[in-house]
Amino acid sequence: MVVIAVFTGVAGSGKSSLIASYYRWLKKKLVTRVAIVNLDPGAEVLQYKPVFDIRELFTLEDVMKKYNLGPNGAFIKAAELVGESLETILSRRPFDDVSKWDIVLVDTPGQLEAFILRPAGSKVLSELSRLANTVIVYLIDSSAIDNLIDAITLWLLGFLIQVKTGLDVVPVISKSDIARNIEALKALVDKRFSVRELEPLLAIRGLAADLLSDFMSLLDKTQGAFRAVAVSAVTGEGLEDLHFLVHEAFCGCGDLT
Repeated sequence: MVVIAVFTGVAGSGKSSLIASYYRWLKKKLVTRVAIVNLDPGAEVLQYKPVFDIRELFTLEDVMKKYNLGPNGAFIKAAELVGESLETILSRRPFDDVSKWDIVLVDTPGQLEAFILRPAGSKVLSELSRLANTVIVYLIDSSAIDNLIDAITLWLLGFLIQVKTGLDVVPVISKSDIARNIEALKALVDKRFSVRELEPLLAIRGLAADLLSDFMSLLDKTQGAFRAVAVSAVTGEGLEDLHFLVHEAFCGCGDLT
């Protein structure tokens, strides 16, 4: 069974680092036929060698110069260009014959609103899902969370990605080696939350505090079928759990761990 795992998350959530670490784990532990695809035209330095790199077609700097755009506008235009170049992209390795691979890891721009949440991104994901089982790996950046509202905001963004794309989204708490309140975060997304467990994250006030019960109710309603795993690209923690989680999306056998 070929799996295409599309990694996304807010800027700085550690997508590229995690992909590189996961790639090394797959090659070492499972001797897996794995390919990496980079769809981020703004990447300057990659920690891995992609089988296909969108920068072979254009870079963010190219787009800025050609269309006289700033960085933000260029990312939006670049997403459109990815959609327009889809036929070319799909004619290149690894997409020309995905059966040659066990898993394809796709790196996406940090500006996810300029790709995942736009029509061009949806078009790309739709075409990928026609080629093989496709799942979105959504990184929740633990280092960016200081309180409960931060956690809820990032969690709901992942839920909106699932609504927008129609694909399964598996939650991954990234940077576990430097996370604060990691157990409370895992309790939050694993439906094990209680006021006591979340106490370290309850430093909120104002309207957010008034709406806390509504937030918690919405959070409960938007919980998916997948538990969250904590991973670290630095220490390798959670990579095996991540692997099982990615494949659970297409397995009727329940929790593979």
